[in-house]
Parts: sequence; C-alpha cells; structure tokens
Amino acid sequence: MRLALRMFRSTPAFALTAILTLALGIGANTAVFSVVNALLFRPLPVNNADRLVVLATSREPSSALRGLSYPEIVDYGTASDILEPRIAGYSVGFAGLASAKEGPARVLVTWVTGNYFSLLGVTPAAGRVITEDDVRPGHVSPVAVLGYETWRSRFNGDETIVGREVFINGRPCTVVGVARRGFAGAFAFSQSEV
Repeated sequence: MRLALRMFRSTPAFALTAILTLALGIGANTAVFSVVNALLFRPLPVNNADRLVVLATSREPSSALRGLSYPEIVDYGTASDILEPRIAGYSVGFAGLASAKEGPARVLVTWVTGNYFSLLGVTPAAGRVITEDDVRPGHVSPVAVLGYETWRSRFNGDETIVGREVFINGRPCTVVGVARRGFAGAFAFSQSEV
C-alpha cells in the first residue's frame, strides 16, 4: 500500500486517470446490470408474470414493432377465443398532474384498458382499481389510480384522496384508488406515477 501511495503521489495525473477509469467502468457495469436485471431476472410483481406476452405489429418494409391501437385490441379480443377474456392494453407517456392543494408536476402516466388491473391480479393499497365499468361507453367521468410512491410523496399518504378530483393535463379526473406498494405497471424500465 505504501508503494502504491508513493507512486500515486509521484504521478498524480496517472493516479487521477486510473481512478476515473475505474469509476466509469464500475458505473457502466452497474447501469448495464440494472437493465439486464429488470428485463431478464426480476419478474414483474403481478400474477402469472411468466405467462404475460406483448402483442405488437409491424408493417413492411420496416421491421420496427409498434403497439396496437385500442380498436385493434378490441378486435383481437373478440376474434379470438383464447385472448378474449385475457387481453388488456396500456400506453405509457408523460402528463401534467395537479390537484387543488398541489401545484402541477410532470409525471409518468400509464393509460389502461378497463381490465388491466384485473388481468394482472393487482389489488389496491387504498380505494379500488380501474374496472370495465369505468371505460364503458357513455361513462363521462375519467378516473385514475395513483402510484403508491406518488401518493406518499405528493399527497402525504392521505387516504382521503380517494374520491377527490385531480387534474391530468388540465382535465378533471376522480382518484378511485392507490396502487399497492411495489406495483410499477407492466413496463419494466420505469414506475408509473398515475
């Protein structure tokens, strides 16, 4: 150790370069492992995670995959005896979230079909989850389920938030529940906030 310290003192540029190289290497390995761990090793915290599949389409000449539209999801569900009761859709994006007490914030939102939570077997920490009744034709009041961490950080874990109104992209929306702790949605890389 003494020899190493003497060498580092005598050539500080070399020592700094070695330390930075080690730091970058460790950081890069950590980032790659986090992605691989999320995709390959850690299952989603839902029922039968090993049986979930993602449906996507592609159009010639490109081989790029794209998600299904809502009408396509409905068509697949009604045209298939295998998929009908067990196909759900989701779309992930950013939106503004505000309430009467909290100012606006940009949050990650997952827009879901009515059977999304029941298909994944997810129960709420408070209130209820979105159901088929919430998305039936003629239902005019949009509803939302808050992510557990969003509920704890933005709303201080206040259980009276259930039934109150929040604004998503400026539009009123009733909070019907709070997702259970640890539920991140069906998207492996991020945790949905609403």
